[in-house]
Amino acid sequence: MISNSVIAMIILNLFICFILPVVVFIFLQIKYKKTFLPFLLGASAFFISQIVLRIPIINNYLPHFVWYNVFQIKYPYLYWIFLGLTAGIFEEVMRLIVIKLFMKRNHRYIDSITFGLGHGAIEAMLITGISLLNILIFSIMINNGTFDSNLSKLDSVTLNNIYYQCTNLTAFNAIIGGIERIIAMGIHIGLTVMVFEGVIKKKSFKYLILAILIHAIIDSSIGFMSQMFGFSVIAME
Repeated sequence: MISNSVIAMIILNLFICFILPVVVFIFLQIKYKKTFLPFLLGASAFFISQIVLRIPIINNYLPHFVWYNVFQIKYPYLYWIFLGLTAGIFEEVMRLIVIKLFMKRNHRYIDSITFGLGHGAIEAMLITGISLLNILIFSIMINNGTFDSNLSKLDSVTLNNIYYQCTNLTAFNAIIGGIERIIAMGIHIGLTVMVFEGVIKKKSFKYLILAILIHAIIDSSIGFMSQMFGFSVIAME
């Protein structure tokens, strides 16, 4: 059985991923007006840079090369840097391109904040939210005894993996993902303001490089903190 506390934390995490950014956006729209386009462009920038480009390249294209698989296994520390750096390059370059092409008339400070909110919101929904929603559905199936019958078409290995993932999830692990999403959305807002400021000051390249480096350091540090130094989840956040 999945405890009620775990179910409650999953639901709270889903609220953070799906509802919270929308509520914040609605507040900004009511207060400042004309924030829908920056929010939509921010979401589009993440979707194109990660879902359309980077993730398929890393998951589907690069594994076909022997050197990549060797690099991933033999040099894990460099691989973490590679993942962080590519995330920074793809996301920040796309952020700059979208701002320059489609936000020529949206140069308010609130526009950069709303753009970053859209970027972080769609990431929270697609990367964390959908996965958690599936876990919630599977957990409810386990609790009401319909897990095996509803998923009978799946092979036993997949079925056992899903069951293990649900039954070993703790309330703490369920909510820490939501906390991480809040932090990530804040980081995306900050990086967007940085890139946006570079466009306004006509120093796009300088600010872009800085944003890429910050993004890469933050993402890469996760691997180093968890694998090399053994940081706890709370310490990492």
